[in-house]
Amino acid sequence: MSDSPSPDPARTPAPPDDIDTDAATHPVSPERSPTDDDADDDVVGEAPATIDDEHARITERFKDHPDPPRWLLPVITVLLVSLVVTAQVGDALSPKLVVHHPLLLMAMNSRNRILILVTNQVAVTPFFVVGTLRLLLSDPLFYVLGFFYGERAVKWFARRYPGSSRYFYQFEHVFGRFAKPLVFIAPNNPVCLLAGATGMRPLTFISLNLSGTIARLMLIRWLGWVFVDQLDVILRFIDRYQNWLLIGTVLLVVITVVVQVARKKGDVVAVAELEHDIRESADNE
Repeated sequence: MSDSPSPDPARTPAPPDDIDTDAATHPVSPERSPTDDDADDDVVGEAPATIDDEHARITERFKDHPDPPRWLLPVITVLLVSLVVTAQVGDALSPKLVVHHPLLLMAMNSRNRILILVTNQVAVTPFFVVGTLRLLLSDPLFYVLGFFYGERAVKWFARRYPGSSRYFYQFEHVFGRFAKPLVFIAPNNPVCLLAGATGMRPLTFISLNLSGTIARLMLIRWLGWVFVDQLDVILRFIDRYQNWLLIGTVLLVVITVVVQVARKKGDVVAVAELEHDIRESADNE
C-alpha cells in the first residue's frame, strides 16, 4: 500500500465563495429584517417634525362630529366678530366708562382687569348677572365650533395664531387628562375649542363652565374687597387724568387693530377669516 496522507478529522473544509460566513455564523433574527439598519438610517436622517406633523399625529383624538347645519358657521362668525369689536371699543373707552358707566364697561369687556376695577362700583346682583352672561357669551361659541368642526377648527386656530401654535399642539397632548379642571378653572378660547373637539359632553361643559365662571367672579369680588383702598387710588387717578388717558387708549387700540390687519394676525383677523378658513379646510379634505 502507498503511504497516502490520511484525512484530518479536525480540519473543516472551507466554505464555498458564494456563502456569507457572517450570515452562517450569525443568522438573521426573525424579529428583525436585514433592511432594518437601512430603516434606522432613514429615521436618523429625517427632517425635524413640523407643526403639521405634530398635528397629524394627534388628530385621532378628535371625535367624530355630526354634520353641522350650513347656517351655523356664519352665525358663529358674526357673533365672534361682534364680541371682538365690542371688546376693542370697551378697551378704547375704558378710562371714561370705568368711572361713569362701570356696568356698561364690564358688559362690553369682561377681562379680569376690567372686572377688578369695576367690582366695587357695581352692586352684587348686577355684577354677578352681567359678569356671568358676558363671560359665558364666547365660551359656548368656541365649544360649538370645536364640537361640530373638530380638526378643521383646530387648524384654523393654529393658522391664525401662529405664535402659539406649537404650544397649542403640545397642550393637546395633556388636555385629555386635565380637560375638566381646565374648563372649570380657565375656560379660555383654546380650552373651550378643545373641549368641543375632543367630544366633551355638552352638559358636562355647561356645568363646569358655569360653576367655574361664578367661582371666578366670587374670587374677583373678594379681591376687590381686600384691595379696596388700592383700587380707589387707581380710580381717582383715572378720573383725574381721564381725557389724556382716553386719548391714549383710543390711539393704542386703533394702532393695534391696524397693525394686526396689516400683518393678518390677531383676534379681529382671526374671527373675520373663520368661515373662509374652515370652508377651505373642508374643500381640501
